Amino acid sequence: MVPLSLPLDIPSAASALIEAASEIGGAVVMYTHDDRIAWANDAQRRLVPDLRYDASETYATIFWRMLETGRIGNTMAARNPQQWLDFAVATRHSMANMEFVNTYPWGQMLVSQLRLDNGVSIQARVDLAIAGVDRYFNAPAVGVGVVMAAKAQREMKTFQATLDGLELGLALVNRSGSIIHANGSMRDLIEQRDGLEEAANRSLCACDQCDDMVLQQAIEAAAERPIRTPVLLPIRRLNGRSPHLLAVSSGASPGTAVVVVSRFGESIDDIASALQQAFNLTAAEAQVTARLGAGMSIAEISQERGVSEGTVYNQVKAIKASLRRSSFAAKGLHDISALVMKVAAIARAFRAHN
Repeated sequence: MVPLSLPLDIPSAASALIEAASEIGGAVVMYTHDDRIAWANDAQRRLVPDLRYDASETYATIFWRMLETGRIGNTMAARNPQQWLDFAVATRHSMANMEFVNTYPWGQMLVSQLRLDNGVSIQARVDLAIAGVDRYFNAPAVGVGVVMAAKAQREMKTFQATLDGLELGLALVNRSGSIIHANGSMRDLIEQRDGLEEAANRSLCACDQCDDMVLQQAIEAAAERPIRTPVLLPIRRLNGRSPHLLAVSSGASPGTAVVVVSRFGESIDDIASALQQAFNLTAAEAQVTARLGAGMSIAEISQERGVSEGTVYNQVKAIKASLRRSSFAAKGLHDISALVMKVAAIARAFRAHN
C-alpha cells in the first residue's frame, strides 16, 4: 500500500512538535484515533525500516517489530511484552501530553507524545546524543520535551557562532556546571589550567578549591532561576599572577548559566574600544582606562605609552569627569579599575550572547 500523506489541517501544536523533531533528526509517527499509522517521517522509517508504514500498521505492530529485532531496551517490556504494551496503550489514550526518556540498545531517546481532541496522536523520538543536546539537561526526563530539545540545539548553534570569535573566555553550562559549549578562549584557559579546569565529568571548575565552591554555588543559583545582576568572582591562578575576574549569569534557556572570564593582557584593545563607546572617552583615555583595569600603575602606563606621568594623571581626571557625566562615580583609581573589570567581563560578551 502507498504510505499515507501528512494531513494539512493538523493543529499548530502538532505541527510544532513535528517540525521540532524533524529539525534535530527525530523520528515522528502520527496515529489515528484507533492507533493506526497515519504518517511517518523518514527518520522513523530508518529507525524501524521493516514496516510498510500504511494504515494496516499500528502502534502495536511497531512495538512487536522493534522487540523482535532487538530495538527495545526496556527490561520490563522484554520481560512481559503484552502487559507492557497494554499499559503503554492505556497510558497513551488517557494522557494528552507525555514527555519522557526511553532507553534503547544504542542509547537514550527523548520521547514526546501529543494526543489531540479527535484521538489522533503524534509521537516523536529524538536521540539525545545524535542531536547534541545530551549535555544540555541534567535530568532530561523531567519536564523536557522534543520542542525544548530543538530550542536547545538552536541556542547552542547561535551561541557557538556568535561567541567563538571573542577573546573573552565564555562558556554555557548546565546547573551542575557541565560544559555545553565553551569558546576558544575559554578552552585555552582550561587547557592551560589558568585558574579554571574541566573535571572528569565535564564540569567547569576553578583550580583553587575554595574558589570552586563559590563558583559552583553561583552556577547553580544562576541556572536555578533568572538573576538580575551577574555574580562577579575573582578566580585565583596557580601561576601566582593577578586573579581573573569571572562573571556568572543566567542562560537564555532554563537550567543553564553563562560564565565569562576577563583575560586581561590579551584583549586590552577590545576592552578599550568597549570603554570608549560606553563612556564617550577619547581613544587615549580609553587605552589608559583599560590599562588601569588590568592592574597597571600610572608609572607603568606612562612608560608603555611614552608620555609623562603628569599626562596620564590629567587623562585620569578627564576619565573621572566622563564617568560622572555617565552617572558613574569614580573617586579614585580603584573605582576605575573595578568598573573596567565589570565592563571587560560582562558588557561585550553578554551583549553578544543576547
